[in-house]
Amino acid sequence: EPRDGRIAEVDHRAILAQEPGYPYTEAERTALRKLYAEEVEYTDQMVDLLLTGLRERGALENATVLFTADHGESLGEHGIDFNHHGVYDTVLRVPMILWSTDARATAGTRIDRMVDVADVANTLIAASGMPLLSKTGSVPLLSHVDGDRVPPQPTFIQGRVGASLSEGQLCGIRSPRSVKYILGQEGREELYDLVADPGELRNLAEDQ
Repeated sequence: EPRDGRIAEVDHRAILAQEPGYPYTEAERTALRKLYAEEVEYTDQMVDLLLTGLRERGALENATVLFTADHGESLGEHGIDFNHHGVYDTVLRVPMILWSTDARATAGTRIDRMVDVADVANTLIAASGMPLLSKTGSVPLLSHVDGDRVPPQPTFIQGRVGASLSEGQLCGIRSPRSVKYILGQEGREELYDLVADPGELRNLAEDQ
């Protein structure tokens, strides 16, 4: 929804209230993609407001701030319009941004390994100096900066076929080498090489 108070060109709430399979027009798609981009920009501004406020109060000098999201959004990719079902990377790959006073957290550092939203817990606990949660797969984000101390692990993925759980579930595995396998209903298989095919457009399951 527009953040400046104006009325949206497209009432997406009304569309979502209808039966699945709503036939979006190209004009509606364009308007909704523009709204989504505005929402991302607004969120960016709010993060800046938070960090600026902490800095002005002197609170950022001894703070840990972690920003992430629970899911992405499909904006027409793979036939999924403005929703977040499925297990493609448009939904699974979300930002995880860390501000920390830890010496390892240098500006611009990128971790090229797979991390998980489950890692939020022990990332923040580690920053507080408290004992980490045991018997969990939660890994402090900065431990990846130390090199090979954390062995790469495959990630189990799970999602739903459609907007409703009644339409069925999907599951799969994403390997540390960026190969993704998806098992759908009735045994339908999908296999993607995410390095050569980041858009997940070529299903290799029939050949491999």
